[in-house]
Amino acid sequence: MFDEAWPLPPAVTEMDPEALHASLNDEQRAAVMAVDGPVMVVAGAGTGKTKTLTHRAAELLRRGVHASNILVVTFTNDAAGEIRNRLLDMCGSEGEHIVAGTFHSTIFSQILKGYPESKTLKTLGINMEDGPDGDRCAILSQNDSSKYLRQAFSELSEDDQIQIEHNDWSQKRFEKELTIARAKGLDVLDYSATIRQGQDDALFKRILARAWGRYTDICREHNGIDFDDILVVAAKMLRQEPHIARELGERFQYIMLDEYQDTNRVQMNIMDAIAEGHGNIFMVGDEKQGIYGFRGADTHIFLTVRQRHPGVRLFELPRNYRSGAGIIRHSNALAKAMPQKLSDGQLLAESKAAAREPSVVDFADAEAEARVVVEGIRKRIAAGAQGAEIAVLYRNRSLKMQLEREMIRQNIPFMVVGDKSFYERAEVRDAIALLRFIFKNRAQEDGYRVLKCTRMGLSDERAKKQYMDRNIDVARLLDQMAEERLTQGKKVDGAYPLKDSATKIAPFVGLREALRECVHYGDDPAFVREVLGALWDRYLRPKLALAASRSKEPNADAVFEAQVANVATVFERFEQGLKNGQTVADIFDNFTLMEQDSNESERERMARVRLMTIHASKGLEFPTVFIIGLDSKAMPGTEQEALIDEERRILYVAMTRAQNELIMTYSNSRLEFGQRAQVGASPFLEEIESVTRVPRRYYPHHRDPGNNGGGNHGRGLTN
Repeated sequence: MFDEAWPLPPAVTEMDPEALHASLNDEQRAAVMAVDGPVMVVAGAGTGKTKTLTHRAAELLRRGVHASNILVVTFTNDAAGEIRNRLLDMCGSEGEHIVAGTFHSTIFSQILKGYPESKTLKTLGINMEDGPDGDRCAILSQNDSSKYLRQAFSELSEDDQIQIEHNDWSQKRFEKELTIARAKGLDVLDYSATIRQGQDDALFKRILARAWGRYTDICREHNGIDFDDILVVAAKMLRQEPHIARELGERFQYIMLDEYQDTNRVQMNIMDAIAEGHGNIFMVGDEKQGIYGFRGADTHIFLTVRQRHPGVRLFELPRNYRSGAGIIRHSNALAKAMPQKLSDGQLLAESKAAAREPSVVDFADAEAEARVVVEGIRKRIAAGAQGAEIAVLYRNRSLKMQLEREMIRQNIPFMVVGDKSFYERAEVRDAIALLRFIFKNRAQEDGYRVLKCTRMGLSDERAKKQYMDRNIDVARLLDQMAEERLTQGKKVDGAYPLKDSATKIAPFVGLREALRECVHYGDDPAFVREVLGALWDRYLRPKLALAASRSKEPNADAVFEAQVANVATVFERFEQGLKNGQTVADIFDNFTLMEQDSNESERERMARVRLMTIHASKGLEFPTVFIIGLDSKAMPGTEQEALIDEERRILYVAMTRAQNELIMTYSNSRLEFGQRAQVGASPFLEEIESVTRVPRRYYPHHRDPGNNGGGNHGRGLTN
């Protein structure tokens, strides 16, 4: 079992277990000491899951298990790095040789690269052997994978292309189906075999299968393999060549799996195959936090562990060290409503930090919700909180657009985690480019960007060529073209008429000069903003509107409206800077600072409030958490029971991110596709309140959040 040439680590084997595990509570210690056979640990939110994992690995070392016989698998590089660092802190160099990594990195290195001579690999045309020319198959980047998939769809037959357009099937829908299929361990041949004549979606699946087959060929032509295919191919290797699974099981005598509730079927099959010979598989997770069904994770794998691993020992970690008692009470109420659990799922509050009772706040509309939430954030920062201690979580990205605009209006620094920030959006960058091109003397690149967004007879490519050939910048070129006239035809007032391009360009040039003069002479900033809006409406809005009209996405109109509002926010910000006495250069410097996050100091980074989806918040914690948009349309937003169960778990994850303060909000109406829609509270709030009996607080439509006339409405939010 052990490599005799590599002596066992002496320090850990000589440690007293009481000293090694002195920081563990009774439940954690019991799980850590359960070494042999299948073990399931239900580790609730904030209960020390990673601590339990690392102590268990240290306990294996203490008992004489060689580091190279231990495999620890998790889902993210950050989590794998955290585990490795903790092991080094506990065990020093003795823990260095434990194999710890993500599913994809571990399976690629230990199975695909570990068995380059595999017959399965050769049959599939995957070369994993290191040759003199460095021609081994490589993992494809996400950009390359997306590019090759688009190419595969573009090469489909004309009939298939017509069917896709006729049925309005988006690329995103095909990609989602592909992800789910491969999460089950299917390759294109397996998938094709599942298609039955007469199925409602048979045509859709047949087209996907054809594109999938071509996509796989393209990947092989580029000597690459994508992330999902790594797992599918590895599972096929273990199934078709069982000696590989046996050899891996002999090497990895102890397997430890983190975040087990997020496991999909292909990951389960791989790990179960490796552990089959010895049964030493240690699974840690929390079914109440299974929120990745959209990418193929299957909580039933967690819930049915007893059927797959008879004799599995079950341990529960109920002690939450993160959140205040009120937050735990509310979270437990939601957990109680969950229909499928391995245990009752009730957490015990162990945090000693002072915490406020959670709040549920009801707004007349989404605009008031965003305004007052940001006002509440502003007051907390004024009272001494750091921005990084506050997180605003939302179920759908569309919910944050109004919030972002309000953060900018109230001048609160923020960062968007795991998504495009406000200043990364194309329409925002276009608007800022327009401002720079108007007011800066040398804004060549901004000029090119503006031309790309307009249709006035001059393309950005032509402008670049003129600059290369004649050293004429965009502004001078536009000035010249604005005066170009026809050289023949009937004269008007003694001159030939302007060319068509000149009739489009001349007003733009005129407005540009007028705006420069307005700012130079200190004219009313509101008038400057009005003219900017008119210029954008005439020259940049049409191309954006055309893209929206051609989009096949069902919410294209709503996206367009949000884009228009984002541009208005940029111009409003410019107007406000002028009102505050800033120079144009100062305003542009502020725009640049807000666009660039990478060079900011730690102090500046800590000043930024965190905005993120609930999925992006998984594994994080914050002293203050706002959960916005808890209305019946955004959460659960579906009538399918299985999806409602996952939506409930998503809210549970959001609530358990909070340490000291939890504020949940919703509005009774919001704009949808340009129309005012009545929504109302999420039914999950009723499940919480049926146990906790906390009354909702109502914040009406046009009340000033600083007005004492508000009585108790909104208390806990702005106070």
